[in-house]
Amino acid sequence: MWSLKPNAKLRPTMFLGCGITLVAVMAALVEIQDSRMPRGWQQRHSFLGHTSPIMAVTFSADGQQLASGDFDGNLFLWHWSSGQQWASTPDHPDRVLSLAFSPDGRILACGREEGAVQLWDVAQGKPTRTLAGHQAGVMGASFAPDGRTLATGSAEGVVKLWDLDSGRERASWMGHVKGVTSLAFSPQGEVVATGSLDRSMKLWDLATGKERVCLQDPQAGVYSLCFAGDSRNLVAGYGDGSMKLWDVPTQRVTIALPVGEKPILSVSATADGRKVMAGSLDGYVKLWDFDRDRAVVLMEHKTNPYIKAVALAPDGSKFAFGLNPSLSVERWDISSPRVTFLR
Repeated sequence: MWSLKPNAKLRPTMFLGCGITLVAVMAALVEIQDSRMPRGWQQRHSFLGHTSPIMAVTFSADGQQLASGDFDGNLFLWHWSSGQQWASTPDHPDRVLSLAFSPDGRILACGREEGAVQLWDVAQGKPTRTLAGHQAGVMGASFAPDGRTLATGSAEGVVKLWDLDSGRERASWMGHVKGVTSLAFSPQGEVVATGSLDRSMKLWDLATGKERVCLQDPQAGVYSLCFAGDSRNLVAGYGDGSMKLWDVPTQRVTIALPVGEKPILSVSATADGRKVMAGSLDGYVKLWDFDRDRAVVLMEHKTNPYIKAVALAPDGSKFAFGLNPSLSVERWDISSPRVTFLR
């Protein structure tokens, strides 16, 4: 069951007056380039309660709920506006590796290190079903747009499709010669994209179960991916610290962006594909506004810890990321103005 914690610890923001806000985030300094910035960008109180590194963060489709999971197996559900926190009971010590909300926000899928996928009823606050079949950690999970199929990918390179009406495995195949690190349904639901440390991304046709496209990068393995707006645009985070936007029909990279020097462990995009966010092993968090073949940096944040999980709300109005030494989930409400975080 989810246990309500009305007195959950909150981290305050410091207001310096004159419309300028200073926020202490580890050793990071916030530089406000425009004194009117707080009218568009506002840091909310951080979510605290995790006891180990935060491995996954995800928004519900309406942006009102945020889920986060950590290495100790803790799973938290947060209400964005009120800041209320629900925490799962400590009956599952297995590490959380991936999280995904169903399109209607009623089900939360939780991929575990031992290969199980838990399905949680969000309203009741309890697991209703466990999907068993993977033999290694479930690194990625994604719901089809109609909410009836769940795709999962694991560290042994296997991709599985689950029928959620029956709870049965619908299909299973070896997708990569190395582990699947990330996975996503296309917005139209006709393909599933998988990324792997074998330096490839593959798009799988759900109707035939066959590989439709293979996007190969000779430089580095894929650590994270997501679709940006439609099935044409696929964002990938690589082991060399770069993030690339691929045009799937032409199989070409249209935008390549440096983030840091270490793997990009998490990427997230808005539903329209206009904003893209990335977090890296060397502590960078960056947010871009994409306009055709250009990308404008809206925010750059450097912290001492590594960033394993970032999440953008589908409408682009807010974002969150896990800050690991402090074991907190940092969260911001945003709009169009530009802000830069400095080391």
